Amino acid sequence: MKKLIFIGGTMGVGKTTVSRLLLQRLSPSVWLDGDWCWQMNPFIVNEQNKAMVLDNITHLLTNFLQNPHDDYMIFSWVLHRQQIISDLLNRLSEHPFQFYPVTLLCEEKP
Repeated sequence: MKKLIFIGGTMGVGKTTVSRLLLQRLSPSVWLDGDWCWQMNPFIVNEQNKAMVLDNITHLLTNFLQNPHDDYMIFSWVLHRQQIISDLLNRLSEHPFQFYPVTLLCEEKP
């Protein structure tokens, strides 16, 4: 069964580094950074663009889940609200996968 790994956390916590390492160690795997689905200039946060980015992410993750050659799907994004995770999982629910949520945390060093 395919494995869908969500890597979440605040900006700068290491999501890209962890995702890149997982991509190298898990095979066959693919990696989608949620920011890639939302690169625009100017960067405008509104309801239309938020809906668009969720549709973009859903489309790409669905394609990865349907590809018989990918066993691991790594998805990294800020994922700062449980509702975002729940919405994405609901959109992908017709595809069988094991879900592995990971949240990266950091603390300020004195």
